[in-house]
Amino acid sequence: MEEKETMREKIRRGWEQTSAFYGNECPQVFSRFAERLVRLMDWKPGQVVLDVGTGTGLVAIHVSDEVVPGGWVVATDFAWGMLQRLRRSEAKEIKTLLLAQMDAEFLAFAEASFDCVTCAFSLFQFVDMSRALSEMHRALKAGGQIGLSNWATGFFTPVATMQRSLFREFGLRPLLPNPIAFAPEQIEALMEQSGFVSVRSLVEPVELCFDSPQEIWEWNLAMGPFSIMLEQQLTPERQEELRNRYIEMLQPLMTPKGIPCTFYPLYTLACKA
Repeated sequence: MEEKETMREKIRRGWEQTSAFYGNECPQVFSRFAERLVRLMDWKPGQVVLDVGTGTGLVAIHVSDEVVPGGWVVATDFAWGMLQRLRRSEAKEIKTLLLAQMDAEFLAFAEASFDCVTCAFSLFQFVDMSRALSEMHRALKAGGQIGLSNWATGFFTPVATMQRSLFREFGLRPLLPNPIAFAPEQIEALMEQSGFVSVRSLVEPVELCFDSPQEIWEWNLAMGPFSIMLEQQLTPERQEELRNRYIEMLQPLMTPKGIPCTFYPLYTLACKA
């Protein structure tokens, strides 16, 4: 238990550190995937929605437009810095958006509080994914829907495979044993074990271009756990060596339009019986 609490604190600290610049990545990867998740779900005016691991609120902001009049969106995140950033964004004008700092594995809501739950690219960041899903199931009303987005196998090709090999060469170890990317059947099994029904998944590959190897490196840094891995496992000199090797490795991928990467977002929808 103590080991899990220590790990939760490390993950939280990683996101606190990156909250100042998270979401500034180019291309705007997560913005388009947030819009797609929202479009895949069914919305009605007056619904009360929980967005877990909201980050900069991309999903929560889109959902707030779908549930008016009469609806509310409660956006939660483990990192206070993320919520503070959201408060300073366009979200401050949204009167039906509430913010709460909260651990996804210990949601402070009564059973059956929400009509819908969303969770975008956060599940693998939770120390105990099954517990987090069970908490979302508990907070959802009977007949309510949940929508998740995660990475499918492939993550972002070809860079993911290349960088994984380089990170191993430098001895970098992931903070969590959770997979970063899932096969549809993996995430569906997790959902069903947590009590969800009518589980279905959709993978929609999208090709996007980065302007340079440096931009891809910065995109990685914006992922909270990666910066913590660097800080804890490599000296500043080794971090700089890794960055230089990384940029050198990706340079041959440059084309006139940048570095093309195929992203594999995995959307999973389900209901509570």
